[in-house]
Amino acid sequence: MDFLFNVLIWVGVVIFAIFIIGFMAAAKLNKRQDENND
Repeated sequence: MDFLFNVLIWVGVVIFAIFIIGFMAAAKLNKRQDENND
């Protein structure tokens, strides 16, 4: 039961990290596109 709980927490942390990295990458991409438009 504890092992299952640990796996669940790690899966959540990994998904959260991927979401943050993806969000930051998208923000950088948007900034780059804005600079190109100018």
